[in-house]
Amino acid sequence: MSCVSAHCSWSGYLCVCVNIVPTDVLNTYKPTTNSVRKLIQKEFGQGERVRRDAAKGTSKANKKPLRLSPRLRQLIPHFVKLLKNHRKCPYYHLLHHNCPLPEGLKERTEMTKDILATLVSSFSSHDQVFAFVRAVLRMIVPMNLWGSEENKMQFYDHLREFIELRRYQQMSVGMFVKKMKLSMVKWLKNQTGHASLTDSLKQAELFSTFIRWIMDEVIIPTLKVKSE
Repeated sequence: MSCVSAHCSWSGYLCVCVNIVPTDVLNTYKPTTNSVRKLIQKEFGQGERVRRDAAKGTSKANKKPLRLSPRLRQLIPHFVKLLKNHRKCPYYHLLHHNCPLPEGLKERTEMTKDILATLVSSFSSHDQVFAFVRAVLRMIVPMNLWGSEENKMQFYDHLREFIELRRYQQMSVGMFVKKMKLSMVKWLKNQTGHASLTDSLKQAELFSTFIRWIMDEVIIPTLKVKSE
């Protein structure tokens, strides 16, 4: 099982980025159907390629673009909306609202991004950082991707635990997913509406991939950690 890990102590050393880095996935792909199709193919389609090649008895990489399955095609409108939300998200406002600096420092207009990030890391608590990341997720991730309010709240509970991890502690993707109800996630369902054991495993694998993507491409780029 893949893990998301904190490689240093978060206590007193957590540094919040004041902007999503320009080279990340959220800025690489445009909020259009064709662009999102490429994103989903790259980030979510590899598991299907492995299963297809295994079924055909081939082990060599097939460079021909893999046609998206009906289940993956259901992700397209949700990710188009996510990328649109990202472009409208007021990251700076959310940062200042949830991780406010002392009054004397707020008046310094000449601060660079690096200086601001360092100050935020010095004055922000775990609770404030959690509130900032949660606000970002609320702004950009459509509810349909979570499947339900209950699933979203379960993720937030584990997100708080992740932010409070100490040096060398880890959290697996499975720890995020284990209490989430996949039956509430409509985009995971097949066209027949009936899930066999094999299909249920595919659903769990795909939803775990989605959670891993949220961590790797949304949450981690929003946080930086300085080692002790």
